[in-house]
Amino acid sequence: MLSLGARVIDEVMIFPDHADSLLFYYQPLRPQLVWWDNLPQIGVIQYKGQEQEGGLLTLEVNLDVEPAQLEAIRQQIGGEGIRLAPVPLAAGSAKLTILDQEYGVQHASLLSGNNVVFTTWVDAQVVTIIDQALRTSDFAPIAVFYTLDYVALRPAYSFRLDAQWERVQRRIEERIGVGLFVLSVDVQKIVESLVEDGFIKIELETFIPDEEQGQERIQERDRLLFDLQEMILHTFFEPKLQPIKSTIGGGPPLFGFSYRRIDIKQVERRSLNTTVEEQSTVRRSLYPQAYLDGIATAIQQQDLDPNTFIQRIDLDIPFFRKRHIHVIARANFEEDGIEWIRVRLTYQGETKSILLTPADDRQSVDPWNGVLNAAGQMERDVQVTYTVRFRAVDSAQRPAELTSEPWVTPFDYVEIVPRQLYTIQPIPLVALKSFPWERYSRVKVRLRYAEEAHQIRLEPTVYLDAERRSHIYPLFAQYRDPDQAQNRDAIAFQYQLTFLHNSSSGTGQDLHAPWMDGLEQVLIANPFPQQRHLTVVSLLDWEEIHKVYVEVQYQDEAAGITEQKTLQFDPSNHQDQQFTANLKNPQHQLIRYWVLIVFKSDGVTKQLPPSETLDKRLYLTPDLKAHRVIKVSTSDVDFTTHEIEILHIEMRHKNEEEDEHTIRLFSFDDPTDHAYFEFDFIDEKTAVYDYQVTYQFKNGEACTTERIAADADVVNLESRTLASFLPKPDPAARDLHITISAEGVDWEQVRSAKVRLLYVDDRSDVEEKEKFYFRDSSDLVQEWEVNLDPEMTRFYQWKVSFAMKDREVGDRGKFYYPGPGYKPWDETENNQISLNGYLAFLMGQ
Repeated sequence: MLSLGARVIDEVMIFPDHADSLLFYYQPLRPQLVWWDNLPQIGVIQYKGQEQEGGLLTLEVNLDVEPAQLEAIRQQIGGEGIRLAPVPLAAGSAKLTILDQEYGVQHASLLSGNNVVFTTWVDAQVVTIIDQALRTSDFAPIAVFYTLDYVALRPAYSFRLDAQWERVQRRIEERIGVGLFVLSVDVQKIVESLVEDGFIKIELETFIPDEEQGQERIQERDRLLFDLQEMILHTFFEPKLQPIKSTIGGGPPLFGFSYRRIDIKQVERRSLNTTVEEQSTVRRSLYPQAYLDGIATAIQQQDLDPNTFIQRIDLDIPFFRKRHIHVIARANFEEDGIEWIRVRLTYQGETKSILLTPADDRQSVDPWNGVLNAAGQMERDVQVTYTVRFRAVDSAQRPAELTSEPWVTPFDYVEIVPRQLYTIQPIPLVALKSFPWERYSRVKVRLRYAEEAHQIRLEPTVYLDAERRSHIYPLFAQYRDPDQAQNRDAIAFQYQLTFLHNSSSGTGQDLHAPWMDGLEQVLIANPFPQQRHLTVVSLLDWEEIHKVYVEVQYQDEAAGITEQKTLQFDPSNHQDQQFTANLKNPQHQLIRYWVLIVFKSDGVTKQLPPSETLDKRLYLTPDLKAHRVIKVSTSDVDFTTHEIEILHIEMRHKNEEEDEHTIRLFSFDDPTDHAYFEFDFIDEKTAVYDYQVTYQFKNGEACTTERIAADADVVNLESRTLASFLPKPDPAARDLHITISAEGVDWEQVRSAKVRLLYVDDRSDVEEKEKFYFRDSSDLVQEWEVNLDPEMTRFYQWKVSFAMKDREVGDRGKFYYPGPGYKPWDETENNQISLNGYLAFLMGQ
């Protein structure tokens, strides 16, 4: 949305849709007075008397656009088939400025037109200015600023943005200063200088060849700089009107921005420092703003009396000692599903109630008799509260009624804005342009949002398909004040996608994605963006062949995916045909296939054994043989511990027809390595193979296994040590030779290890004892030998204790093996003792 060339037509911002070339979003940029029953909604009650002198200003504005204007814009864009829709807004507010003085912030309705009503006390000078503005078409210093947040798609280019935002903030303050007026072009220059001076680092990646980058690279960087400018403008600046005194003699005031100081530590850094490698969403703002000039011209065109809009009241006249209240509902009854709004007003202990409905949303309350205070002035405070009743609401999911907290107003006009009690956040559900609708007939979107404190438990379900690729779900949530920066963040929810398989695309399965965390919108992309294509090419002699059937299957058991398709060839249909599989794991490329050839002579058939391929093409030839793919994996090999430098494997398959071998050599030096051995074969009996592995160790030794016959689809090479290749000791040898190894022991945890060895032969009265100590990694292997006669037993006894550094275990912080108390001995005839294995066993107990 941000990169597709937004433009302004007749003071309306137009955004093209990213996926639908006929759909455009519009947002008016010029606030205007609202007209109701042919009357502009502006009025001043001018008070004079003992109590006060000034007035109460009521002003209603909106961002509406007439149907005729929209039609003219549609024709200018392209006419036939063009559709216009308002920009879905996430939050909005507006403020009123008169003579450089701001009169607070009001909430934009986020409904059609974004109506806002300002009701505020003004002094006598402002009353005079408004009076003059209603009688002349000259410039009037009354301005309205909107801030409207929307969610936009960021284009799918790859970049990383990194910045030290505290330094960025100080640099902006040095260049601009807090509260001073700047134009958007000034912000653009600041952003460019921040990038040039290294305060903001941009790493832009591309997959375009160097010789072809040129203009495309420049366009990507321009888009990113524009996006960066919008982000900084949204975070650090707010709209502002150039001071009136600065424009005297120099034309009307300019609209711009002023820097606002924020606590950068409270800003969500995820929205600042970011890495983007695919299409994503960003939250941005629009700032419609305008002077309400030309008011008199509109009034004169309607032949209206300006005095109609200025009501002068002498507070000293008894008639005006009555307390009047006029109530206006600022609600979209239809869109928000509001049945009625009950308003209760209490003045000096007397309560009156009115009911606002879609047919009657503006009412005046019967006046109360005014009550004077000790100074003879009328008490004006009226307490207001209201209840909103929703129609057709499941109270198990959300409240059927909401009641406001009471507040007090001194004004004669009371606005009831139900969305001060709740928020309806538009959540766009958007299927990206590349989504494969030919594979999935529909996408089921389940949303989940809960606020137990407010009795909100929403679990709606929405279906999207090729005809309905997007939907905006109105998420009902608790009210959040858009004036507070921390509450302008997106509402977090959860969603789950179910991709319903299209039966017309062949065999397949529905795909259930896990629950995901969502913010602002749900982008629905191809669950398997990587694809595997196999093109089957016919090179057969169709004079002899009647038909050929090719059954093609892709299976990824780990992902639970099985897809298959039958391709049929005959003399009238022997063009290339393609099978496509969507991949969850791009490394899994293997495709299985079966071929059946039906000849014309008496229905003779030839069926090939089940075959496999990693190629992109399968050629059907007269001498076609079956094909097998064997994966060779080193995932079980521990190169580091066993000090293996490299593995060499020779794979061999014998071709029985030609009495020769297909031989392939592979080398591996990492456990993530793998390779594929491929060969043709005639039948299942000839589908076997054999292999031989050479282990080259880091000490320069190389050991080779015997040749191993195999029939498995995967060869997992085993991890072996150099010692495993050494000759096994002869059981009849005279000497007992024991190797004690502390390799692999974590000396960060172990202080020392003590091994006791005992050999006893009762028949010969021979007894040998020995102790071995291990304290660090300097001496990891020690040897023990006992001279034996041939008739003497080879069994010996041993036990070990480990002293730990950082924990107390058993007696004096030690681990014992074989058992507690370090008393029992373990009897064995093994010629190797691995301390690390026993320690791991003890630590796991």
